[in-house]
Amino acid sequence: MAEAHAFPSIEWFQALADELNSSDEYKKAASKYEGALCLEVLKEPGMLEEDIYGYVDPYHGEIREFCIMESPDEKETEFQVSGPYSTWKEIVKGNLDPMQAIMKGKLKVRGSMAKLLKEVKASQAMLKSLKNIPTRYLDEA
Repeated sequence: MAEAHAFPSIEWFQALADELNSSDEYKKAASKYEGALCLEVLKEPGMLEEDIYGYVDPYHGEIREFCIMESPDEKETEFQVSGPYSTWKEIVKGNLDPMQAIMKGKLKVRGSMAKLLKEVKASQAMLKSLKNIPTRYLDEA
């Protein structure tokens, strides 16, 4: 089995980009989408000690660029999606749908909700891809 990547590390984001770029389902579902995102994983005592800002630039079914930023304003993004580490962890584990998390207020979004809601299929394809990433969580031994 492949080495597990710590969530939310640069290695984990690299594995996500690689997984999405090799997924025919994601390429098809996100073929019309463009718009960079900042995924803000907010610190929680005993779980994650500092905020992590992941930059992801999907473009027509391909992840063109990703990185960890020093601040959420380091690069221009169309969307900023922020939430506590525990919420993101549940999403990565497949226990929580990101759209449900947004609707329930567990994730906050800055950007066009109308555009984001049009991308449900791309979001679902991304969720399937998450299951293929060997992941370890910082708050679990």
